[in-house]
Amino acid sequence: MSHLHAHKASMSWTKHVPEYDGMPRFFQAEVEQSFEAAYGSVLGRCWMEVRKLWLEYITYSHTSILREAGHVFFRDEYQSKDLGAGNLSHIHGMVAIKQKDMDNEAFCEHIYSL
Repeated sequence: MSHLHAHKASMSWTKHVPEYDGMPRFFQAEVEQSFEAAYGSVLGRCWMEVRKLWLEYITYSHTSILREAGHVFFRDEYQSKDLGAGNLSHIHGMVAIKQKDMDNEAFCEHIYSL
């Protein structure tokens, strides 16, 4: 995700806008505002893909730090725009971890290590 921000911040994308360097600052600001609007939807889409892959990994992987998850529940939460934050979601979740063949002491150690 950071490469998207780096591309936006680098302003290298302006070389693809015809005559950007010769535009009055007012028009450059409009182009930058349009890019910012488009960037938001691209960022949101990429985040949803990353989020999906991460949650699938947690849910179905037997090699993650959780070992094997039983039941899972995840919920997206969006911050209020009044806080000055972007409107990408963050995730809250609950995971039931399978004890399998671990005794209670080993299982507790595993939970505490997380």
